[in-house]
Amino acid sequence: SLFHVHEIPTGNKLYEFFSGKIINRISNKVLTVSESVKKHWVKNINENKIERVYNGIEYKKIDSIIKLEKDQGDFVITSVARLIPYKGHLYLIEIADELIKKSTKFKFLIVGDTLSSYVSYEKSVKQKVKNLGLENQIKFLGFRNDVSSILKQSDLFIHPAIAPDPLPTVLFESLHNDLPTVATNLGGAIEILDNGNNGLLIPYNDPKKGANLINEYCTNIKLQKKHLENSKKNFKINFSSESFNKNILKEVNNLL
Repeated sequence: SLFHVHEIPTGNKLYEFFSGKIINRISNKVLTVSESVKKHWVKNINENKIERVYNGIEYKKIDSIIKLEKDQGDFVITSVARLIPYKGHLYLIEIADELIKKSTKFKFLIVGDTLSSYVSYEKSVKQKVKNLGLENQIKFLGFRNDVSSILKQSDLFIHPAIAPDPLPTVLFESLHNDLPTVATNLGGAIEILDNGNNGLLIPYNDPKKGANLINEYCTNIKLQKKHLENSKKNFKINFSSESFNKNILKEVNNLL
């Protein structure tokens, strides 16, 4: 029996405890999608049962580019995530507010929809934008089928999670589109960005410091290019479909 664990559940210690104990009891092997997921579960699952195997990512070719509306001189920062609390949209708005105080060139695109159980959260996010008077600077695009097209026309990507995201694969999509990438220093984002060697890591609870770091990064084109070059090497070694197939088959065969 092999379990493949993708999540870092938080907020219900009883659920975490019993889930871990049940998985530990009935499994021969447990694979996790990141070191962060492994670290979370190892307190309730025997460490000798757990191995980290990164997911392999494949990309689809883009057939067309849908033109975004933006003015010359705009610096577009894009976020792509489901509108749920731990993805950090309220935190992103606080960072945006700090950046816009520095320059009105900053424009933000928030791509993603919500679940029926989080409609009130979506309303609170949009209300915060209104309260700060940032409707012209921050746009909500909802669910989109042309995410790669949007990324190719953006200047920076940000993933502002305020709780550990197990392996935010949207970061791969951003880097694949040669878009300099920023993420909070939590969860699998740290591994994808290789501790800051493939992109910028910012604090998850300090919007002013985060904004200052992003503002500096926006002008450091040399560092951005270096990060993108590093990310291609890191992807080939750790996150390609070939690497995933090899590693997961190895774990399955070890059970036989």
